[in-house]
Amino acid sequence: MAQKIEIVARNMRLADNLKDYIEKKAVKLDRHLQDIEEIRVEVSHAKTARSATDRQVAQMTVHGKGFILRTEERADDIHAAFDTALDKMQRQVERYKGKHHHGRGDGRSAAEVVEDDMPVDEETGDCSR
Repeated sequence: MAQKIEIVARNMRLADNLKDYIEKKAVKLDRHLQDIEEIRVEVSHAKTARSATDRQVAQMTVHGKGFILRTEERADDIHAAFDTALDKMQRQVERYKGKHHHGRGDGRSAAEVVEDDMPVDEETGDCSR
């Protein structure tokens, strides 16, 4: 599915090489989950961070049909912050995919399982609770 990648920079200038790097890496999320509609990456410089190693912030938000996944990471280098946020996002996507895309294992839907478990009246053939 065609996805939109939006990159926003706050309190810093977005260099062309950083923009290309983020786009190249973020497109690869589509390999893991095809329902992604939009990827929003926000990079910023936090001047008031307690530690100098936590001043570069990378946030990723992935929007899809019926889900929103978000990660945030801080580091002393914006590339490192983005890479760590991307790794976390890939783990979240895999966890989401495992919960929502793998079925019951036996090929039956939840309605079929409930229907099979209900007692059936032998004479009328009706299910009763």
